[in-house]
Amino acid sequence: MLRTVPEWVVLSVHLVAPSVLGTISRAYVEILFGPTVINVTSNTSAVFLDLPVNALGSFLMGVVHHEVVKGRLDSLHPHLVHMIGTAFMGSLTTFASWNFQVVQMFIAGNWVGAFFALIIGTHVAFMSFMVGRQLVHIVGLLAYTRMEKSRAAQSQVSPVSNQDGAEPDERHSHQDSILSSSGGAEFELDSRFKTSHMFIFSSVFAAVTWGPILAACFIDHADPSRQKIWIAAALAPIGTMIRWQLSFLNTNSPKRFGAGSWFPLGTFLTNVGATMLDALVQIPQVLDKSDTLATKWIGAVSSGIMGCMSTVSTWIKEIAMLYAKALAEENPARSPHIMHNWIYALATLVAAQILGILIYGTAVWTT
Repeated sequence: MLRTVPEWVVLSVHLVAPSVLGTISRAYVEILFGPTVINVTSNTSAVFLDLPVNALGSFLMGVVHHEVVKGRLDSLHPHLVHMIGTAFMGSLTTFASWNFQVVQMFIAGNWVGAFFALIIGTHVAFMSFMVGRQLVHIVGLLAYTRMEKSRAAQSQVSPVSNQDGAEPDERHSHQDSILSSSGGAEFELDSRFKTSHMFIFSSVFAAVTWGPILAACFIDHADPSRQKIWIAAALAPIGTMIRWQLSFLNTNSPKRFGAGSWFPLGTFLTNVGATMLDALVQIPQVLDKSDTLATKWIGAVSSGIMGCMSTVSTWIKEIAMLYAKALAEENPARSPHIMHNWIYALATLVAAQILGILIYGTAVWTT
């Protein structure tokens, strides 16, 4: 069945439903922690509105992209990580909305708050990612400890059974192998069988999620804020697909840009570009704040397209991986790669802020 369907169509269908669900989740988590409910975050303070979702998405990214969990998901289906990581967590987190709020804070004169919003946003997301990875290690350790106790109990009954016990230097590998190997054989299905069935599942999943959301955009007029969420969710796959296409530049970064092949150019362009577009579409609100219809659509486009076009979870994962790669070298302290993570992080933040301030600030200062 899938021989006549291009691969990019199959992968695009996989992105639709998780993108919609990630955008809706982001919207309601922002409301939950925002000024109207728990009142933890604010659009004028360093504890910015998107901090909880960026932390949550980065934590989940740390779990999913741990070698053990990723291998397990790949054994279930090769596109699961694509659906969970690229689509859902990429749409759950947003770089553009966070950085545009910082742009507004800089322009409003809240320099200290804006500066700390960048620091807090980066460090909280990074720590959340590392906690996610450590959680997988802890679960593996607990599983290994439980297995060792079971073997010890069996050895008391039958000494012969202890011959299969692991040597001390094998324990670390066992902690990961227990999670990755247990029950994996039953999922070793023919790849074409898995691909065709996953495509059917994703198509149905996309229809039952995106279809009602699209209908709600035109039917639900009772609450403008809720309608804005439906419009944003309906537009979410557009931003996700743009980000996905640009991600191919991450593995093919041309050296003529000066950063070499190590620089995740695709993520850099999509995060900075989404922040610029976010600043650009917000300009009509500066010119006419009384237009409620324009405000609703601008917020929906910002949250749906630019919010999903940009990502914090992938950005943080790349920063962590660049640092881990440098530490794996023979002499990390003298390695020229030890600063790659800092260069990448700062380049993204500085470029997004400078260009965002130039675009949005020009409209504010000339009005």
